Amino acid sequence: MVISIYSLLEDEKLLRMFNCHTFFVHPLLYFAYAYESVTLPRMTKNNLETIVTRLFPNRMSLLNSDEADTAIPELTAFWQFLKREYQHRNATPILKFLNKIKPQFKGMMNSNLNPDNALKYLTLH
Repeated sequence: MVISIYSLLEDEKLLRMFNCHTFFVHPLLYFAYAYESVTLPRMTKNNLETIVTRLFPNRMSLLNSDEADTAIPELTAFWQFLKREYQHRNATPILKFLNKIKPQFKGMMNSNLNPDNALKYLTLH
């Protein structure tokens, strides 16, 4: 899976930024199926919005707050690929949403004010 994802990242700048790691596509697919009961071909902007704004912040822990910086570029590259190669019917609204959420995403992922993050910390440590 990782090798196929790297073929999606055609921009060398993105490849350097990801530094041989893809971190957010796999959880996106898992959360879509497990929590939204949707597979990739049927994913909508609303499904993705729920995953990115609610499930990622409440179900994922980052070792370093800067890991959140790669999420939206990685997901954008993934959805650009799906749009180009498979003409995914919801890629355009999904890409618009990803562009809109990019400035706020790091804050969502690193919010100390989120009570779910505190609970997650207590249960994992």
